[in-house]
Amino acid sequence: TNGMYGYSLSHPKHWTVFDPSLSRDLTWDPDRDYAAWDPISGVILYLYIRSDLTHPNSQSYGAKSYLKDGWDILSRGSVFTSRSNPSYRLDFQGRNSEGELERGAILITLGREGASADKAFWLEVRGPTEDWETVKGIADKIFNRLAIYSGWPIR
Repeated sequence: TNGMYGYSLSHPKHWTVFDPSLSRDLTWDPDRDYAAWDPISGVILYLYIRSDLTHPNSQSYGAKSYLKDGWDILSRGSVFTSRSNPSYRLDFQGRNSEGELERGAILITLGREGASADKAFWLEVRGPTEDWETVKGIADKIFNRLAIYSGWPIR
């Protein structure tokens, strides 16, 4: 749970949490707030906190979202539409900094009020392309457990 931005994220206990300011290729990203890696499957996750660019909802924001050069969006669309703050999902593939082909998914959820207001939470889960079914299963479970609190901090 992050008290500053009001989100809760869950992954298996055996995952290694590492300095979110560094990625596996040691590149720095000021928007990255959380990072963890599964030493068994090779799956990695990053949580980024970005501006919502004044979009009214995740669907509007997600439809206009794009990825860095070299990463291709394979599918996109609204998910968790029955939640109080629905999300948007991007499935993608590309080569990491080591030249390895990876596939993953990003869940975009907008904050609504309190500390999460005007924020877009990008939860990225990716791993080896040849293990996509495993990566997808892990991503789906982690995405189901992400919560962005409205009115944070709770008083």
